[in-house]
Amino acid sequence: MGTQLLKVLILGEVPEVGDIFSRASFKEDLPASPIHVKSHDEFEAAIERDEVYNLIIIDITPYGLEVLEQVRNSRPACPIVMISNPDQAHILLEAKRKGLEAYLVRGPDHNLFTDLLAEEVHTQLVRFMEPPKMENPSADEMYRYAQYHNVLEPFFVVARKRYLLYINKAGRNLVETIHGHRTSIGDPVERWVLEESLEAFQKTLDRAFAGHDAVHERYFPEFEEGGLWEQHYQPVTDPTGRVVAVSICVHRPARPEMQRARTVQRLAEMAAWVSHDHNNLLNVLMANADLLAIRLTELGDEEAMNQLKIIEQAIERSTLATSQLQAFSRTSVVEPEPINLNEVIDEVLVPIGKLIGPKVELSTDLDPTLPKINVDRRHWETVVTNLVRNGAAELVDGGEVLLRTCSVRVTLGHRNVPVEPGTYVLMEIIFNGRVMADWLRDRSFDPFFTTQRMENRSGLELATAKNIVEPGGGRITIEHTEEQTFVRVYYPAIGDPE
Repeated sequence: MGTQLLKVLILGEVPEVGDIFSRASFKEDLPASPIHVKSHDEFEAAIERDEVYNLIIIDITPYGLEVLEQVRNSRPACPIVMISNPDQAHILLEAKRKGLEAYLVRGPDHNLFTDLLAEEVHTQLVRFMEPPKMENPSADEMYRYAQYHNVLEPFFVVARKRYLLYINKAGRNLVETIHGHRTSIGDPVERWVLEESLEAFQKTLDRAFAGHDAVHERYFPEFEEGGLWEQHYQPVTDPTGRVVAVSICVHRPARPEMQRARTVQRLAEMAAWVSHDHNNLLNVLMANADLLAIRLTELGDEEAMNQLKIIEQAIERSTLATSQLQAFSRTSVVEPEPINLNEVIDEVLVPIGKLIGPKVELSTDLDPTLPKINVDRRHWETVVTNLVRNGAAELVDGGEVLLRTCSVRVTLGHRNVPVEPGTYVLMEIIFNGRVMADWLRDRSFDPFFTTQRMENRSGLELATAKNIVEPGGGRITIEHTEEQTFVRVYYPAIGDPE
């Protein structure tokens, strides 16, 4: 089975879910990220977002059938499990007449109901851990196909009889933009032509059904941003190799962020190789330097000892650079443990003060009730040091740096916060003073990005901080005004504040 993280959207009070997803059968085989919403408005916002959900669980008691209609209209192929109390069972029967397949009624035996719900959720989710066999693909199977391959861009699947077998939300929006009407599963290709003409569209589909991939470029003048788009046609085969459908994915060609991601990946691979060999050489140098120090001490040669200290300092700087490379390439040994970020900040405050110099005043405002985070302490010392040091170096005329910590609860209503709903530890670094414009560019977190004011650094510091924070579900953002710059680091909290 795969190891992808499944997403489950939950509307209403379903306390049994916590017990279900903590069971070993789910944590090991079906790792899931349950997203709870408690109000109808939050639920409506959630299903309208360009988010992939593998399952939606709804407590129908307070909401009625309206939410079922909303899901069917917005996500027609997404599986749904609905729950009701015994006195609301008639609503489930009506939902069943409307096409609902999975539903449960709470009974007096809470443990039995939890087990039944766990079994139903397991049945629904296990299908997404492997791609469907595609012998005779249905809309449900194509939904699984799209989910398994994490398709978020406009995506269509065409049956051999040339009707729409599957379409996602982005695809429906694309058709509405270029044709002025909505389309749905079952519509013939004539209703949602993606090429310049129906004849060209049919010809490309014929080639794909013959077993050939195709990539076409098309200019869509209907979009305000304009530009070329790529349309990828790919045959979908059953286990015997017979083409049973054709998938079409539409996206912008050679997007800068995709090129950047590929470049970063190649740099990470190179950094892993370089840091490994470099670390071995440094170990040899340090061992011999230690032996030489013992010998020179015995001889009492102070001049040679002073020269050796210069060598040792150079080795220490090289060791630090190697650790940056290892963190950037994610090859260093990670030893996560529950830590209080306040303690990490207190420990590095003095060394950072020496690094940034007397022109920058450093202060803190740390929340004493801060929850812990599960991270590698050494790596987070690097995160704090790199972010403060780089930002302070870009203050044009010196200034003030304030490190502030707190815990924040993020919900679906927080549209401007770039993390999933949940409880996070927030470290906010506020730079009071005018900074170099280069430091605020989108590419400031690219590897080897540097400015003239950072000429004595490797250019890996910010990229390293990003590579430490983001794999654990965190995020770093930069915002600025004319006289202030805000660097915010979000990271998932563990447990409640002490």
